[in-house]
Amino acid sequence: MNRIRDIKGCNYLPMAKRSQDVTLAWLPVNGAPATGLPTTGSDGVFSGSLLRSELDAIKLAGFNSIRVLGSFMSYYINQAGWRQVLDILVTELRARRMGLTFQVWSGIPSGSAALAIDVGGGPFLRGAQFLVEISSYLPSTLLSTHWSLADAFTASQSAITPANERWVSFWPEPFASVEWDTQGAYASWADTKFKAAVTNYLTDLGAFFSRGAALEVLDSFDLYNEPNVFFADATRKTNVSSFIKTTHDLIRAQFSNPINCTVGWAGSGSGLNRPLIAAGVPLTYMSFHTYARSTLSTAISEAVAEAGELPTLITEFYDTRIDSGLIAGYLDVLDAAGIKGYMWCYLMNGHWPALDGVVRGDGTAATLLQNQSLTHSTVNSADDNRIRRWTGVAS
Repeated sequence: MNRIRDIKGCNYLPMAKRSQDVTLAWLPVNGAPATGLPTTGSDGVFSGSLLRSELDAIKLAGFNSIRVLGSFMSYYINQAGWRQVLDILVTELRARRMGLTFQVWSGIPSGSAALAIDVGGGPFLRGAQFLVEISSYLPSTLLSTHWSLADAFTASQSAITPANERWVSFWPEPFASVEWDTQGAYASWADTKFKAAVTNYLTDLGAFFSRGAALEVLDSFDLYNEPNVFFADATRKTNVSSFIKTTHDLIRAQFSNPINCTVGWAGSGSGLNRPLIAAGVPLTYMSFHTYARSTLSTAISEAVAEAGELPTLITEFYDTRIDSGLIAGYLDVLDAAGIKGYMWCYLMNGHWPALDGVVRGDGTAATLLQNQSLTHSTVNSADDNRIRRWTGVAS
């Protein structure tokens, strides 16, 4: 779709003002759309009308691509529903001539949120493998187990959860990062059922994006978002590097031509990208994240040095908690350095309505639960105007 060097996009958490739970956001509502609450083991909260409203707002701001986190768990629970939702996503992106970077895995959900949800004392450092085991590999049981644990955690966080959203999990995706290295390198994983599930997911993900509208809108895969924590230890670094390579190879096998792929590093990624390439992962561009305006120039210099001959993109930046009204401080520096990429969320999402974005979706709780379309209003005009000049829709 887009040349990597031309991307001016934003990260996108689906279901603005509804849910940061990636699993449910990528599953269709099959049971009770009037309430939005799942009623069966394969239900989610995806809404095509809300998606279209949100993509319209993003397109209107001039963004040419979005970056999203996928969901292995939604695939495991309901493969047909997973494909149905992705079909809608790529169809709507193609209609708007927008591209997509798809994050396959992420190191973020395996951190404090996943551990804090451990109300039962289980070994959550083993993440998804533990969930799969206690559900006896039954998708419906897996979803109900996830919900029970997530609801308990959400209730404990009620002070910062909007009243109409307390039934929604704070846990973004329990399968996104599974502490893969607990079983060693991928080739030696002892849990054959779990290994087969991962293999099937990556194969089907590649097959989905290798043709039709999905191939047309695909800009790149982020093979593993922010895996930095794994790279501090030599053994974990080896195991996770091997898994990232497997992720690439299984997806790539479904394509006729090479794919654009990266790893989105927290910070500049200095000292991390080249060793991963040396381990056999054929990254095609360097991507890095920073939320500190004061050190942005340094981060750019380090990332460009680490990239070598590869293009460099910044794929997360701008935090409204500290920088509301000050996005020009990022964009001026990026423009001067010739760096493009993805800002953090342009649209406010459900669980952090005061922290993300410059535009909010307007609608009552009933509107959202009934999956109606949204209108949007600007809550930060200074940043919105500067963003529109960056994307080229305003002068």
